[in-house]
Amino acid sequence: MEKEQAILFLRVSSRGQEDNYSLDAQERLGRAYADKNNLRIVKFWKVAESAWGKKERKNFNQMLEYAKNNPQIKHIIFDILDRMTRNDFDKIRMRELMVEHGKTFHFSRTNKTYNKNYSSDDEFMLDIEVAVAKKWSNDISRKVKMGHLESAEQGHYPHFPPVGYKRDDSRKIIKDEVFAPLVSKLYDLVIARHYSLTTITQMLYDLGLRNPHKGCHNKKRMKLTSLKEIIENPFYYGNFIWKKNLYEGKHEPLISKVVWDKANAVLQGEDRPYNKDEVDYYFTGLLKCSECGSSISGAYTIKNKEKPEKAKKYRYYRCRRQKNHEIKGYIRENYLADKALLSVVKGVHIPKNATNVIQTTIDLIAGKQGFMKQNKRETLQAEYNDSLKQMDRLYELYSKGAINNVEIFANKEKELNETIIRLKGELALCNTDEKKTVEKAKALFLVINELEQLYTESNYEDKSLIIKELCGVSVLKGNKVIPEYLEPFNIIRKIPKAVEECSPTASDVKLLEDAKDFKSYTEKLVRAREESNL
Repeated sequence: MEKEQAILFLRVSSRGQEDNYSLDAQERLGRAYADKNNLRIVKFWKVAESAWGKKERKNFNQMLEYAKNNPQIKHIIFDILDRMTRNDFDKIRMRELMVEHGKTFHFSRTNKTYNKNYSSDDEFMLDIEVAVAKKWSNDISRKVKMGHLESAEQGHYPHFPPVGYKRDDSRKIIKDEVFAPLVSKLYDLVIARHYSLTTITQMLYDLGLRNPHKGCHNKKRMKLTSLKEIIENPFYYGNFIWKKNLYEGKHEPLISKVVWDKANAVLQGEDRPYNKDEVDYYFTGLLKCSECGSSISGAYTIKNKEKPEKAKKYRYYRCRRQKNHEIKGYIRENYLADKALLSVVKGVHIPKNATNVIQTTIDLIAGKQGFMKQNKRETLQAEYNDSLKQMDRLYELYSKGAINNVEIFANKEKELNETIIRLKGELALCNTDEKKTVEKAKALFLVINELEQLYTESNYEDKSLIIKELCGVSVLKGNKVIPEYLEPFNIIRKIPKAVEECSPTASDVKLLEDAKDFKSYTEKLVRAREESNL
């Protein structure tokens, strides 16, 4: 007797299920069932997917179309019913296939069959089994969502980590040794404000950064939108967003919150003009017009165009809206770099004879800040502990039913969670090493004394980077640059005069050397001042 043709459809809904309830086991059982019932399998599908979701399942739909277009195939074999359907929509489609196309469904694990001639009792039992499968699927979805939320609250990101991170064998999120340095490089390039995002994208592509999406098998270059998502993602400084809420992560950050804030500030205010000439105008974005406030941009002209052997390109900067300005014209790049901006660098120069006084003043200030920071640390720690107690109390009241309104509970939980994250960040800032800070401050003043020489010996690109560190967007008035110094340089440039007016006395220095801490120093200083007044 000739065997009738059949289709075998095998499915698991996740990678973990594929390991514990394998496709191979389903296939062996299905083929054994076919031999036992005189069926010949002419085509089969083995897929790992979810039967309940927004995306239409490609393989499942292919199987339905194949069955409809091949009327000689009368049988479809599944492992169990929930491998055929877990929702009402699939149930309607399968019933249409059974009634209108004369297909018979077989379930190899339970030895059940359904066709268009099945009884009302069979239909009733089928509806019950579909409902049970649907509830089981919904319960799994709910438990998965609850598990994800719990993981997020514990500081573990529940989804795939972003580019720059990966999961190790224990599923812990760790830095990707290949892409992590490139993501850090991205932030550095953005903060430098020297390159457009398009240029940065190409630079990172040349360095090896690729789109990590699974569908990009040809390792395409990342799009601008992807780069912006990386820059805006708080994951890289240690936090993450899950279901529109911000959580404090336990993964190792790639950058600090300060770097993240700077990069996003640049990203939000990026208005650099498109450079159609493909010429590097290193000082574009550093200056604005004194009359209209527009950005000073670069351009070039070529002299002796008719004689190519003598042709020379000259770069200059000007306001593009100077048509109605009182002061018109341009400033040559060499004059801007070697004279106008050099005066900006000289503006923060400190005489060498003030170095000892400055270092003593740094010690005095550091002692005061250390004393104040200790008081602030104690206050923040008390607030942090109090917020944790409030959170525990909130959970206790909610679990006992004292808070019945879910929305009120969620809003309060979100408020406390944001407060705890903020306080923890402020506490981290209070735990900085004062000695290292003092050493860095002293080193900064030593570098400032050599900054003029460093600037003079640098090329135009490096000179622009030095100016970016010193100033924000300065004003260009004619051939003169009116600087807008950034902190701490806006304070440093005032130090020489301040040193002359209020430098610490020899007795003050002696008191500082004898004192063990700032408190004892201030007490002795006040006492000494009182005695001198008497």
